[in-house]
Amino acid sequence: MKRTLLKLLALSLCLITLFSFIPAQTASADSGDTVTIESQTNSAFDYLEYYSNGKWKDLNTPKHWIESTGQVCYCIEHTDGNPHGATYTATPPSSVFSTSTLQGLQTILMYGYPCNTPDGFTEDEARQATANAIRFWLSENGEPGSYSFTNRKTHPNAIRAKTGYEHVLTWADELLQMARDHKTLSHSIEFTPSALTLTKSGTNFTGKTTVKLTNINSGYTLDTSALPSDVTVTGYTGTKSEQLTITAPASAAGKTFTISATGKDTRSLDNITAYVPSNDSLQKIFLCATTAQVVATASFGVNTPALGALKIKKVGDDSTPLAGVKFGIYKDANCSQKVTEVTTGNDGTVTVSDLDAGTYYVKELSTIRPYVVDGLVHSVIVVVSETTTLELENETAKGAIRVLKTAYVLTGTTASNTEYGQLHSPKYEVKGLPGCAFEVKDSTGKVVATLTTDETGTAETPLLPFGTYTVQETATVTGYDLDASIYTVMLAYKDQNTPIVYAEVSAANKRIPGSIKIKKTCEFFDTETMTFKVGPLAGAVFGVYLRILYMEDDDHEMAKKLVNVSSTAASTFEMGRYNEVCNGLDVAAWEKNVAWTAQLMQDILDSIETIGDFTKSRLYQHMVLKKVTPEFIDHLRLELLKSLEDESFNYMQGNERWEKLKSRNSEQAK
Repeated sequence: MKRTLLKLLALSLCLITLFSFIPAQTASADSGDTVTIESQTNSAFDYLEYYSNGKWKDLNTPKHWIESTGQVCYCIEHTDGNPHGATYTATPPSSVFSTSTLQGLQTILMYGYPCNTPDGFTEDEARQATANAIRFWLSENGEPGSYSFTNRKTHPNAIRAKTGYEHVLTWADELLQMARDHKTLSHSIEFTPSALTLTKSGTNFTGKTTVKLTNINSGYTLDTSALPSDVTVTGYTGTKSEQLTITAPASAAGKTFTISATGKDTRSLDNITAYVPSNDSLQKIFLCATTAQVVATASFGVNTPALGALKIKKVGDDSTPLAGVKFGIYKDANCSQKVTEVTTGNDGTVTVSDLDAGTYYVKELSTIRPYVVDGLVHSVIVVVSETTTLELENETAKGAIRVLKTAYVLTGTTASNTEYGQLHSPKYEVKGLPGCAFEVKDSTGKVVATLTTDETGTAETPLLPFGTYTVQETATVTGYDLDASIYTVMLAYKDQNTPIVYAEVSAANKRIPGSIKIKKTCEFFDTETMTFKVGPLAGAVFGVYLRILYMEDDDHEMAKKLVNVSSTAASTFEMGRYNEVCNGLDVAAWEKNVAWTAQLMQDILDSIETIGDFTKSRLYQHMVLKKVTPEFIDHLRLELLKSLEDESFNYMQGNERWEKLKSRNSEQAK
């Protein structure tokens, strides 16, 4: 019985795998190599048993190995003899099984022993579980030399585990299911990020990438041969997933380079080799070596930014360094893509480091007093690993004094028609007065400018530093008083956007009053000589209206005196009530004297019938004067009433007496 069982186990489907604890041992054999195979006897302890002829019997799973290396291997044919001897020759696995069968077999070897030993398993338990998983898979696929009872699909209850070793059968079935699923063992190395841009850190550039190893049980190596000088990689152990730190010196700015990695794993299909005996009665075997094979490669790119620096130097127009001037640095000429803002230090400079090489645009955002902000946008090119200097100058704001000299200037006459002829009155207007000279002195009394007003009455100094100045007229023009006033002017900084601050001195010169001498003559009859002669005429009244001149000089006292003189003259020469009261209306309106204006207008309207009484005065007894007609009087009254609405009398609005006169006008109009 024992001999029969040995034969049965010898014919069992076995796949041989090689195991080595020494990494330096030979990997899978080259085709044509020969080895000697040794086998354990069937008396060794078995963890599984099968049911046959009404009994449960040991499912013999002896150990097979290569004599020279001790590597474990698995038999793959049940019906042939136990593998042993020195006549086993290496052959490609694809020459032994179909693609589908071989894929499942590879899966069992990649996840089984000796590549993996589950926690809690002894090596022999793991080996027997793997060997029986191979048996089950080959039987299930109908490979020659397989026994039907090892087909777990058709005979699920033909095999069982001995008490206490259920885990061995469970793992064998799990490996079988992996083979059914053709579960592959993927190997990979991943770098995150795979494209690394270093950042500036002090004087160096640094960056980090994370290495993730998947099914790389023999570690990985880095190829750093392409690194520039002084570039270092730290954090590398080569045995696990980890984080790498790359450090590059400033001299590496603008450079790119690649770091590549190679990962190894013992669970490689390249480790699987089939061996065929020269004796056809013996089983073929499969070997799965545990030599670390290259199973994955990866690389990541490293970019060192092309950085440079920009130094801005700001000085005044006298070359003084300016601290506190603020600048914006932009990527576009429209200054819409701001990179940063900087402010000059005590030495008038500011340096911006770590700028990407290229063209930048610099715009001054604010300056300090007493300077004017630079409104230009300056382009500058930043070069890799260099400091580019941009020197800019601010102009000092200045001041100027503008003098405006005015006066009442005779510009002509105003003509008006009366019943008795045309009346010409002098016309004066406020105009610029040309030809006036001025001196401008600084706070020390030094004359800094001499000015003469132009045809518009204006004069302006050249640009002056900020400070306190005095302006005084030194000469005027004929007919006007010299203005002795001293005008103090402060020129002070306004803001950074005002390059010239203007201060204005406005002054008026008084006109020197003039006088008119009139000689009035007339023809009279000389009784002594009995002839007509021409001689002076006393008491003549002329419409020169000297009071207008005094009104223009703003001389209220003299204007009113002339009104009184005119009224007194009219009364003395019995020229009638109208001529006594009519002279003051223009002065009252000039002063905007409400009560006086209302009284005069009332008196004028009430006495208008006497306007022609001057013709009865003895003053004009030698003259033939035209009589005043009722029609003229009515017309004059109507015109006076209309004048109540004139804008020159706007100051009378609301006066009760005036409003009654206006009502009278309305009745007259009807």
